[in-house]
Amino acid sequence: MSENNNRNGYEIRQGLLQQAQRIVEQNAHMQFETSGKKNWSPVTSEQVIKVAEELNPATSNYFYFS
Repeated sequence: MSENNNRNGYEIRQGLLQQAQRIVEQNAHMQFETSGKKNWSPVTSEQVIKVAEELNPATSNYFYFS
């Protein structure tokens, strides 16, 4: 990811949500592959938001101390 310190709060939140969605989708894919199930578990917005909230403190600290 390229460094861009000129992003506003909305752009930062959008990036967090996109990253969180990729994480949740990857986890769902890995769970599907290892479980042997025939059906894919859907990814929910609640899951994505929860992961984004977990990523937010680390991101906030990064921008605060940079």
